[in-house]
Amino acid sequence: MEIKTNDSATSCIKYADSLMVAINELEAKALSECMGFLKEALKLNKNKIELHEYDEQGFQVDDNCFTVPYDGGRHPEYASNCFSEVNSIFIRKGKIYLDIDDCECYPIDSISDRNVIDLCLYVWNLIND
Repeated sequence: MEIKTNDSATSCIKYADSLMVAINELEAKALSECMGFLKEALKLNKNKIELHEYDEQGFQVDDNCFTVPYDGGRHPEYASNCFSEVNSIFIRKGKIYLDIDDCECYPIDSISDRNVIDLCLYVWNLIND
């Protein structure tokens, strides 16, 4: 099969490719910085950061909500949940985990790099509010 193109289209594709390389490099750096921030923030907060505030009876008293996709983990019958709410972030045995609605110990590396960066920004805003 032969696909025809012209110089202008080829030039656009090469430019787009170079942009994607640059974006991937920036995202990798941002991810590294965010993981460092989360580890340090967790250490300063006794290895756990709650994403909600609760009253004396244990009821949530804020409107905060951050969700991540859940892939079903070891339970494929759950398929996936695109909006599993994150309740807290914690460190166990040197690794970062999320307590989400669908799983109490969800490894942070189970979510996408972009979700980790977004979570980091969300936590930073909570801390600095």
